[in-house]
Amino acid sequence: MLLLVPRSLMPYQIEAAKDEVQAACAASLSLSDVEIEDSQSWYTTRFETSGSWESWIWDTVCGRDFSTREPHFKGYVVMGESLGKAGAGIVQLAMRMNKVVLSYDGEILSVVSGITSDSEEEFGSWFVSTTSIEAKP
Repeated sequence: MLLLVPRSLMPYQIEAAKDEVQAACAASLSLSDVEIEDSQSWYTTRFETSGSWESWIWDTVCGRDFSTREPHFKGYVVMGESLGKAGAGIVQLAMRMNKVVLSYDGEILSVVSGITSDSEEEFGSWFVSTTSIEAKP
């Protein structure tokens, strides 16, 4: 899963967030072996070869590993309720492609059911709507 994190997070905060999301996935979805990659690391390794924001978003959602032919990500997790323009593009495309898109607010993992914007600004102006997930026994 790709964890969409704000650019303002420090590396130690990202690692803590990845651990929290891993635990939430195990508790809510019974997924204890899910691999979590953060969007900052993904951007660092993949953006330059993509050439543009649109290509990077497409590769992030629809791209496949060259060797295994497996999708780069089978699901996405949004940290909090707001996103920047690229994160919103990833969420919108992932939802169109029927991929799993979740939101994590620090306590509860929810399914993203929609995304809205109040402007075309680049930072923090897209908001996710969510539906709660029932915890697995």
